[in-house]
Amino acid sequence: MKIKEVQLIPFRKGTKWGYSDKLGNIQISCQFDFTNVFQRGFAIVRQKDKYGIIDIHGTIIIPCIYDFAESFKEGLARVRSKALYGFITMNFKLIIPCSYDFAEPFKEGLALIVDKNRYGYINKAGEVIIPCIYDHAEAFEDGMAIVKESNKYGYINKDGEVIVPCIYDYAGSFKDGLAKVEKNEKYGYINKVGKVIIPFFEYQKNLGFKEGFIGLKKNGKYGFIDLEGKVIVQFEYQKVKSFSEGLAVVWKNNKCGYINTNGQIIIELIYDLALPFSEGMAALKKDGKWGYIDKSGKIVIPLEYDSAKSFLNGFALVWTKSGYFGTIDEKGELILYKDFDGGELAPNGLIVVRKDEFHGLIDREGKRFNSL
Repeated sequence: MKIKEVQLIPFRKGTKWGYSDKLGNIQISCQFDFTNVFQRGFAIVRQKDKYGIIDIHGTIIIPCIYDFAESFKEGLARVRSKALYGFITMNFKLIIPCSYDFAEPFKEGLALIVDKNRYGYINKAGEVIIPCIYDHAEAFEDGMAIVKESNKYGYINKDGEVIVPCIYDYAGSFKDGLAKVEKNEKYGYINKVGKVIIPFFEYQKNLGFKEGFIGLKKNGKYGFIDLEGKVIVQFEYQKVKSFSEGLAVVWKNNKCGYINTNGQIIIELIYDLALPFSEGMAALKKDGKWGYIDKSGKIVIPLEYDSAKSFLNGFALVWTKSGYFGTIDEKGELILYKDFDGGELAPNGLIVVRKDEFHGLIDREGKRFNSL
């Protein structure tokens, strides 16, 4: 049997966990205190507060001897023994001994480590590439890492060279070539060579870039700028949300609607609350009830629900006045789940449902994929 053909799902019976197939048939008996999802034919399990690894047949590959273990990242998995961290290979060899006070998973070929409260980086052979000299550091992203020295933040590259000196009170990860930084309680953006692109001294608050634009607060009002720092929506709104699918929620006089990237009001500001567009529709609230509109502002699902969430994979969660929750599709077809207290949508098209303190998975028709 090919590993890729096997789809096992964590399954709970009482207080013990095992695995079932998508039809709910138990494939590995419920004998563990905790189970993780399978990855390339192997899964991490826990017994008596110790972690190990099993294969798709339930065979124990690594006994439950570690205090902590997690899924493989870039071919290595982080483990902890006697309060120290190390890494094992996909052949289950302890290639980097458990000798560090802390370690992050590998990212972009390097792992962040902590030794005697100092931060540095190792490669997959366990060699120290950047010595543990920093007060704090973050994992590499897009070739850059945030580091802290003398209570200030800056950036280094994978060779350990300082690209942006540690001069900022806060530093965020780079996205679209820019990173948010703070100085004297004001925020701005710099590029990857440290040049200030959006002057931090002008803005009191910002939302972060999304779809090439960022919402900022200036003199008590919100507007939007683009990646070059050009104002594309004037600072005139009480509150804003980030752009999503080309439209952004904005507020004036405690009412909200939507504008486009040219700053034009596309949907009038007549609603009490509104969520960003997702899959061409947006949930909004008026006079205490929620419904959905399309991008023209047409109400496509009546405002009759006590609460509503954004669409994902073709349907959205809603709550009725009776207190039940369910899912609704783009045509407004409602399916209620009266056996459960609540839930949330999962990226795989299933629904994580809750009953008392227990959780489980169902599909939209209510078919259960593991026990509550």
